[in-house]
Amino acid sequence: MNELIRQIRDTARRLLEERQVELVLGFEAGPLPLRNTPCFARSADGADRLTWDRACGLNLAVFLDGPARRIAILAKGCDSRAIVNLLKERRFARENIVIVGVPCEGMIDRRKVERRLGETDFDDARFEGERLVVRSGARTLELPVAEVLRDACRECAMPTPVFYDILLDGATARIPAAGSEAASPADRAERWQRFEAEAAKCIRCYACRNVCPLCYCRECCADQSGPRWVGPAPTPADNQVFLLMRALHLAGRCVDCGACIEACPVGVDVRYLFKRMEREVRERFGYESGRALDEKPPLAGYGTDDPEDFITDV
Repeated sequence: MNELIRQIRDTARRLLEERQVELVLGFEAGPLPLRNTPCFARSADGADRLTWDRACGLNLAVFLDGPARRIAILAKGCDSRAIVNLLKERRFARENIVIVGVPCEGMIDRRKVERRLGETDFDDARFEGERLVVRSGARTLELPVAEVLRDACRECAMPTPVFYDILLDGATARIPAAGSEAASPADRAERWQRFEAEAAKCIRCYACRNVCPLCYCRECCADQSGPRWVGPAPTPADNQVFLLMRALHLAGRCVDCGACIEACPVGVDVRYLFKRMEREVRERFGYESGRALDEKPPLAGYGTDDPEDFITDV
């Protein structure tokens, strides 16, 4: 990992010194263990703050909201897919972005670490090869990294960036588990019970929306007052409407980065719902979100062979 960090810093420094970009967007060490934070390096000296490890889980594409200046961004596989989608939706000009691809080994799910430790706060965490060493007071716990990865990372089919200007050498990507996918119960009643249970946790803080690079509307439907689609209070019915609307808006767009699940303070996990939408789009239209820039999104095109069973299949 030290070699990868060196490459990241050297690349950022070169881009800034040669004035190819005005800013490099990456990660720096955060104030808490396993909480690396976004870093906005604007000078060659600032490039020395950049770091990289398995605590860089935020999808940095969330900051690419119509950049008017030329910037470079460190992109994992899911970040690059989000960038592809944003380019398709014309959120910024391609010439304003330099994509530095970083093949991803998977990101840590901090909640899994907290559950194994039995505490939400710990003093220190460090990676030693494929093991994570966590210290809390006088207690030290060693965990296999594979056991505390995000579910999205364990099942990621594209850990290496699919779209980039520079792909860093020497970086390795995690090989995804074969055939694994977030499952939902087959029975309709069981599916509804699961969804009700998840929606009941929601406090409608909108952290999931705010960290999602594809939720960029200037005014979210949840905030509209005329018409009022969703009530302001976190009632069960309004929570369900919000989560369902978000799932529908992300159909064919979600890149399964897991940032929304990680950001939720109360542990709402509707990833299985997004994965179901992903599967429907893939099976019906042969489309995978963010795979290629020249592929037209399924809801933006029309074909005479498009499936029509939704008209009669109730």
